[in-house]
Order: sequence, then C-alpha cells, then structure tokens
Amino acid sequence: MLTKTGQAFAGREEEVLREQIIAGNCVLFIGPDVGSDTLRVLPGRARLARQLAACQGWDFQDDWSFPWIAQCHELQFGRSSLISFLKEKIGRMKEPPACYRAIAALPFRLILTTNYDTLLEKALEEQGVAYQKILGTYDLKHGMLDRVRIVKLYGCITEPDSMVITEEDLFAFLDRWPSILSILEGGFSGKTLLFIGCNLAHRDFRHMYHYLAPMFSKDTRSAYFIQAGIADSLARYWATKGLTVVRAEAGELLRKAAEHIAVREGEEKRPRERASDLLALEVSHLTQTGREHRVNQDCLRVCMPSDPQQRQRGNLFLVADGMGGRKAGAIASHLAADVIVERYYTDTKEDVSAGLIRAIEAANRAIHQQAEENPAQSNMGTTVVVAVIRGQELHVANVGDSRAYLIHDGEIGQITLDHSWVAEEVRAGRMTPEEAREHPQRNLLTRGLGLDAQVEVDTFRRNLESGDIIVLCSDGLTEYVEDDEIREVVTSEHSSAALAVKRLVQMASDRGGADDISVIVVKVS
Repeated sequence: MLTKTGQAFAGREEEVLREQIIAGNCVLFIGPDVGSDTLRVLPGRARLARQLAACQGWDFQDDWSFPWIAQCHELQFGRSSLISFLKEKIGRMKEPPACYRAIAALPFRLILTTNYDTLLEKALEEQGVAYQKILGTYDLKHGMLDRVRIVKLYGCITEPDSMVITEEDLFAFLDRWPSILSILEGGFSGKTLLFIGCNLAHRDFRHMYHYLAPMFSKDTRSAYFIQAGIADSLARYWATKGLTVVRAEAGELLRKAAEHIAVREGEEKRPRERASDLLALEVSHLTQTGREHRVNQDCLRVCMPSDPQQRQRGNLFLVADGMGGRKAGAIASHLAADVIVERYYTDTKEDVSAGLIRAIEAANRAIHQQAEENPAQSNMGTTVVVAVIRGQELHVANVGDSRAYLIHDGEIGQITLDHSWVAEEVRAGRMTPEEAREHPQRNLLTRGLGLDAQVEVDTFRRNLESGDIIVLCSDGLTEYVEDDEIREVVTSEHSSAALAVKRLVQMASDRGGADDISVIVVKVS
C-alpha cells in the first residue's frame, strides 16, 4: 500500500523539510503573502482588494475577492486604470525583501509564483544566479534546464498583457491550468512540493491544488505548506488532502536553510582532510534469519574503501529488509544493496545527499523492472536505510521502516521517519505510539523500493563528535527491543561494537525473533 497523506501538525517535519530544501529536492510555489517582511512592502491580494475598493469609494466586505473587485474596476474605469493601480502599489518596493534573498540563495531549480513583481528576479541577479522568466506555454515548452526557471503563472507587471487580474482572467487561467501542469510534469518528478504565501482558505488555491494533487501523489515526494498560526481545523482539512502544514514563519525557515548552506560552502572551501584523519570508527554488524523464515531476506553492507577516490565519498553502511515471499525478498534486498553501493561510489560529482538519492532511485528502478519481468517476483520489494560518514558529517537516507539512530551524549534519537501506515497515523495524532506497537497493521508500509516506478527518498544530515554511536537496523530488532534498551546496550561501559550487535540480536531472538534481525553499530572516537 502506497499512500500520500499529509500531517496536520508537523514537529520533526520542519527539520525534514529544511533538509529537503538544502538538498535541492524542492519545487517552490510562491503565493502573494510570502512572509512578514514581504507583507510590509508588497501588498497581498487581500490588501490590494481593500485598496482597490477604497479607490472606488466602496465599503469593503470580507467575502469580496481581489479578482471580483478588479473585474468591477475594469468595467468602470478600463484595463489601463487597473494596470496603473497595480504598478503604483507594487512598484514602491525597489529592493528584494529578506525572504526573496533567502530563496535566491537556496537550490530551487523550478519556482512557480502567482506574484506580479520582479523582486525575486532581482534577488537572483544579486546572487549571480542564472534564471529564465517563463510567462507563456511557449516558454514552458522550451525552458532552459541549465538555470532556475521562474514560472509567472499570473504574469508579470513588466508585461501587462500577460497578467491574470480579473475574474474573467482567472477563469481563463484555470481552464489552461491542467495543460500547464502537463508541460511541467517532468519538473515535479521525484520532488517535494513546497507552498508558501498561499491562502489555504481561498477557493482559487483549492481549485489549483485540485489539479496538482494527483500529479504529486504519483510523481513527487511530499507536499508541504509553511504558515505560522494556522487554525487547527484548516490544518486538519488539508492533511486529508495530502498537504503537511509546517507551523513556522516561511521567511525565517528559508533564511535558516540559506544560512546552513552558506556555512557548509564555507567549510567546503577549506582543505578537506580524509575521513580517517578526523574520526576513528569501530564498526560491527550481524544478521540472523527469523524463526518464521527459511531464507534471510535482510541484507547488510559495510563499505570502508581503501581506494583514494572512493575514500573521498566516505564510508557507507546499509541495511535492507526484503519482502515478497520465499526468495524474492532476498533478491530485492541484495539487488538494492548492489545497485546503491555501485551507483553511489561511481557518482563522484554528486554531493552526498544527492548521490544517495540518485543511488536509491536507481535501485528502485532496477527492482521494479525485475519484478515486472519475472512473474514469480512480482510482489518483491525492500526497505533500505543508508548512512554515509564523510569527515565529521553523517548523511542518512531511507525508504521504509528500517531505522537509523544516533546516540549523542548518552541520549538516543531516531534520525529516520518510518514509512509505515501506523507511523503516519501517530505523526498525524490519530494513534499513540503504544497503540501503533500493538496494531495488527503495524508492518504495512507506505513506501518501499520496487513497489512503484518512482520512489520518495528522505535524507538527513548530522554532525558527528567523538563518543557518538550510530545504529542501523531492520524492524526485526525494533519489533522486540525498545529504543532505550538499544541505548543501554551500545553505551555500556564494557560493550564494544561487536558485543553490542551480538547482544541486540540475541535480545530480539530471545523475545520471539520471528522476523530477520539485522544490526550495524558504528562507534565514533
């Protein structure tokens, strides 16, 4: 079962989203109310509606929309008067607000906006970022993929004939919207869709989202909306539509992401030491066939290359938990491991997170194709969790419910998010963790490699210090051993990595051990 459900109230989701932005995995959709600093200088649609009503001497009504008032203004005073009004209001701002500068500093390759102004373009120019402004379907079809594409859905103030202003303009645009999306479909594939500055209560957004949702449900990773102070009822409604609401100030979240990139780029300009010069790693791994399995469907990989070029890519650790019955699950997990390791160490030009995503996507395609070509393997798939340690950085990517933990200062924290039905119910507040552990559908995955032609990969990044411990495991361990028990075993004063993995596997086996149990422990010093 693969589902796309949003979350009404995001906690760790803000961190997950920020990491997706930093990794360059987001398509950005900008509405008129981007952030508090923007609202001070650029009027949103509601403010424009009030100002336009005041120009006509009308007492503004809350249910009046800007397109409707603009339509009335155009009928009374003409189109040129309407354009002049917008130029006067929008043209007051000469410098890009902070949130636009943050956007320009982030690795967005495709940006959709309903704003008329050119301040985002100016922010990109300040950063020296090449971009293409797209106003019509011809530009859409012939977009230059080597630069940032800004799709001005409602046109641009510098080209009045392109602008969507009145209700009649909007109706005509909404008629064209599905065809616009079909042209953009390739740009959405495998991406996280991020909305900022939109009005979730407005009918026009609901209409546009209606056509967007089927596209991202099959081709993109997730859909997020950033807004502080959104009503609980509205957040819950959009969660049912697959949209996760992150309660934060959009401009502040984007600024922090941009600052993170600036710090990282500054660090990368310094001479890079080899990973072995920075951190010493004590590594051990163990897998055991479950009592109810004839074949172990898990797969472990530990790659600590000696080749100088491969060493620059870091040390890689992988756990995959296959599924599909008989030998098919084992085939899937081993195929995933083979493809991921080969692809990751071959793609030397990619940064770590992007390299892991590409490698896992390649593994997904390989498994999916083999399953389609072999009827006996038609239901096979696998989870995967991969960790790469390079220098003092830990990069993690996952699909499914195999987990990565980081034990830091004696405290354990799960890095990954489980892609299972019960985990999504817990994150949405519809189930407690205790209920999830006992639920009969606790093993039902919402994501896995090979189940579909496209797959969504989550990535995470942490800084490592001496004394940190990383644990990767399949659910054969976490079904029987609690997080605090994992922490106690791996942090025990006399426990080496080898003793820790043996103890953890033995604990799971003694408590039932029905499923295959796989564990990797990495101790940093």
